[in-house]
Amino acid sequence: MKNSPGAFFDRKTIAIACLLALLTILFHLTIFIIFIIFLISLIVTLYKYPGRYNERLKSFLRNGATVVIALFIILCVLEGYLRLIQPQFLRIDRSIMGDFSDYTDRGYLDQKVFHKPAGTFRILGLGDSFAVNLTGAGQNYHDYLRRKFLENGPRNLDIVNAGMECTGPGYYWHMLAKYGPLFKPDLVIVGFFVGNDFSEMEFKYRFRGDYYIKERVDPFQRFLQVFNFKWWWFSQLAQRNLVLFSERRNKKEEAEKKAVPQEANLSETRFLQIEKEAIWIAEKKNKQRLTELFHKNAKVLDNMKEWCRGRDIELLIVMFPDQFQVNNSLRAKLMEQYGIKAESLDLSFPNKLLFDYCRKNEIRCLDLLDDFQKEARSKQLYKINDTHWNSEGNRLTAEIIFSYLQEQQLVKTK
Repeated sequence: MKNSPGAFFDRKTIAIACLLALLTILFHLTIFIIFIIFLISLIVTLYKYPGRYNERLKSFLRNGATVVIALFIILCVLEGYLRLIQPQFLRIDRSIMGDFSDYTDRGYLDQKVFHKPAGTFRILGLGDSFAVNLTGAGQNYHDYLRRKFLENGPRNLDIVNAGMECTGPGYYWHMLAKYGPLFKPDLVIVGFFVGNDFSEMEFKYRFRGDYYIKERVDPFQRFLQVFNFKWWWFSQLAQRNLVLFSERRNKKEEAEKKAVPQEANLSETRFLQIEKEAIWIAEKKNKQRLTELFHKNAKVLDNMKEWCRGRDIELLIVMFPDQFQVNNSLRAKLMEQYGIKAESLDLSFPNKLLFDYCRKNEIRCLDLLDDFQKEARSKQLYKINDTHWNSEGNRLTAEIIFSYLQEQQLVKTK
């Protein structure tokens, strides 16, 4: 009996194998699959040579389990330390995503903004990092738009920039519903970045600091994250540092080769990776996927429309193009690097999808794509190796929005 395969399958050994399977699927599905393949190989070997490998395989499995369990315990201790102590090196943002502390903690806005002077026409700007980009230098499109009105009138106009980086339309609607009555806007302008806002139309997460440690707002969903290692703070910290290490190395190598200017924000390698991840929205094979994703969450736009309509407030959605839609040389690099065919792309489809929906549902919509494609032939509109606009891109955006507002007579002052 000692030499038979059945001797290997005692309760203790089976329990160890099950525990290892549970731990591996916690870490990653790929690791789990590798473990199952490895386990099947052990069983096949056992049945083929039962007398020779019975005790060896059992010992090997137990020793492997000891190592994995010990590693798991260490990671649990580290995770507990990060969550309970929240050490300073995490640079965790103490504000809660979706509260006004998002603005006050970053120095964007304070409570004074809730006081609206009598006779003032107020524009409320909502958006992601595009709305925040270059605000410190006074070169954001909100800044240029404000100056356009000062130069051309009316002067009793106020623009409140309530943009927030790392957010999407779900966040914009959340802030409008929660603080809109306090902002008291007469016109709401929502910046919709086609590069990632299609994927971020739900308000699900709270972000925690520069390492992008984030948790689902829903307590039950946050609890479920405990069973997925990629959502552990330790895992996110490790991934973030790995990206930073790789980015420093790439930038150093590219600087030595003089491949990119020193003022480039990201390395060429990292920037192309980011744009490759975004270009899927323009691939013809993904039209159905993008359409279903958009319509699944498009209710958020209807919510903003109904909120504004119920208060006799105008709403304008402004579509911000992704750089791969605008920059021909960037698109050529992507096609060469990743084997993308020009005929496989429909650059305007994401914009058409949103524009058609807004037209059908009586939501004002302004698409910047054509103007950006035209101006990009003679001007640099984006920062070097950055998804965001430079001052020229922000100025162009402000000019287009200003012209639209004037043509449609959306700014009405006494």
